[in-house]
Amino acid sequence: MSKNQKKNAPAKADTGPKSVLAYTADDIRRAQEAAKPTLKVVAAVDAPINQFEMIELSGLDAACKEAHKAGKYVMLIDRTDKAADFFSYSAQLHNTTWVEFNREVFAVAMGTKTKREACEVLRSNLTQALFAAADTAEPHRFVIYLDNKIPNFVDEYNYEPDLWPASNIFSYSTYRSSEDFRSIIKPNEGPLT
Repeated sequence: MSKNQKKNAPAKADTGPKSVLAYTADDIRRAQEAAKPTLKVVAAVDAPINQFEMIELSGLDAACKEAHKAGKYVMLIDRTDKAADFFSYSAQLHNTTWVEFNREVFAVAMGTKTKREACEVLRSNLTQALFAAADTAEPHRFVIYLDNKIPNFVDEYNYEPDLWPASNIFSYSTYRSSEDFRSIIKPNEGPLT
């Protein structure tokens, strides 16, 4: 092999115990930024983000009831999973429909379900919640558990009008003041009074 051929030949990777990968702080920062999920506005909200408040788990039930009386939804960001345990437990007892939508989003990512099929899970559970709410004077909670998933309810998980019209559903005043909610109920599921 000539001197020029040796110079242009690809370097052999050193796989011995002495090989070290070196990254600069900029490389690490760029990788961290690329790994962060991008958040999109998923629905119109009544309050700016700085009006969210920290509450203890013991105050969660009262906060949900207060929001319902005020005509608002509750959005929880829980890094402890204690709220998930609370709602999962309360779903077994009485007034909560609990949907582990994180599993549906994962199934879509794995290719075992379509987004439309995932939204059907939401629709059918919301329909059950509407029927349960009609049977009681107490407010019925519909909880969509996302865990660490961030589905795009604006562009990807939004099917108008009879499957999962997310833009309407996530607007408390619009969805509750109209007959839109009836559009997701299939004829064989029975009427709502």
